[in-house]
Amino acid sequence: MAVTPRGLRLVVLLALVWGSSYPLIKITAFYASPVIISLSRVIVSSIFFLAITRGKMQRGKNELIVGILNVALFMLLLNFGTALSSNPGLASVMIYTQPILF
Repeated sequence: MAVTPRGLRLVVLLALVWGSSYPLIKITAFYASPVIISLSRVIVSSIFFLAITRGKMQRGKNELIVGILNVALFMLLLNFGTALSSNPGLASVMIYTQPILF
């Protein structure tokens, strides 16, 4: 697959947006609890994805389990860890390299 200039720009933009979430969580943690931060992130992303899919989504036991474990619990623990960490960059590296290391 060839790398296009447009694709490269989009990847750089994605990395900047994704990477900025940890410093922003750290700054926001001074003003709000990790639970409020997690709740607001889930609400904003839910509205975004419901708009994209036009409300068409699968519902069931598997989706509920994945939603609780992989979204809600992950976001809550991520925000607590980032709020308690002195270095949000190190926290992000530890979180996203964990599947490779363990």
